[in-house]
Order: sequence, then structure tokens, then C-alpha cells
Amino acid sequence: MAPTETRDPTPETGVSQPETKEPKRKSSPEVTIGIIAVAFVVFMAVFIYTGPLKRYRMSESELAGLRRQVNALQEDRQVEEARLQRQEALMARLKERKPNFDLWSFMNTILTETKLKDRANLENYKPRGDWRPGREISGDVTMMQLKLNGVTLKELVDLLHKIYASNDLVVMYRLEYVRAAGEDKGLDCSVVFLTPKA
Repeated sequence: MAPTETRDPTPETGVSQPETKEPKRKSSPEVTIGIIAVAFVVFMAVFIYTGPLKRYRMSESELAGLRRQVNALQEDRQVEEARLQRQEALMARLKERKPNFDLWSFMNTILTETKLKDRANLENYKPRGDWRPGREISGDVTMMQLKLNGVTLKELVDLLHKIYASNDLVVMYRLEYVRAAGEDKGLDCSVVFLTPKA
């Protein structure tokens, strides 16, 4: 009969204690795999941050820039389309105007209708020599200078309204001056009108 192993009782209790087992240490391959896994995760995090993520953010920035350029081009296109529409409308009005339209005759008629002819001086206008370069007037327009003496503000406004309401493409090119006439006799003014030639 085999001998049985006996354990000395502890001095305090007199009861023998079971033998405790030490935990097994991980083998070398398990440690290596863990290190490789951690290193792979760190590598992937760095790779994603410096690689695809960085390119993605750069692409987003480039896309935003392209969108701004497209919006600017669309705005420019709308402005150009509006300009062309205005030009087409002006050309249509120019075609509707009488072929023998004359600015001098037109202005004389307006002055007669508004009863301002006796207080008006009408003459051809040419820009002065000190007129700034780059703002020369094309030869395709006719210009007249109208000087009014002793008119009321209402008379001046009525005159301008009548000119613009005619749809004959006569516009105010330059207001040279508006000032009080002497002895409280109203206003003196000088206005340059312009119209395109047919």
C-alpha cells in the first residue's frame, strides 16, 4: 500500500492547508502575438491619420474651394446674362425709335411742351480737354448740353420725367451744376443729355 502524503497542520489552527498553484506564465509565442497586435493597431492608427484621413481632409478643402469657384462663376454668368438682357432691351427700343430721330429736335419739343424754352439754352456738347482718360465718349452717340435759368425744382423734375418717359433712349449723362439763381428766382442748372445714334 502506497504511503500517503501528509501535511503538517498550521500552528494556529492545526488544520492542514491545501497547496496553492502558481499561475502559468504566458508562453513566448502568446507574448509575441500580443506585441504584434498592439504594434499593428498603433501602426494602423498612425497610417489612417497621416494617410487616407489626411488626403480626405485635403480633398474636402479642395472640394470647398471648387464649390466657391463654381458659385463665383455662376454669379458672373448671372451678371453677364442680366447685362445682355438689358443690352437686348435697349437695342429693341432703339429699333422702335423713329429712324430720323434727332436729339436737338427732341429736346426743343420737350422744352416747348414744358414751357421752359424761353429759359433754356441748348447747344452741342463735347467733353472738355481735362476729361479723364478712359472715359472718352464713343462717336456713336449724340450729346446736348441744356442750361436752364430760374426754374423751380418741380419744373426740373417734370422735365426729366418727360424725357425719360419718352422711351427714346435719351439719358442724363452728366449734371454739371444745380445752384440757386440770383434774387430768389429759382434754380440755375446745366445738364448734359446723351442718346445713341440709330
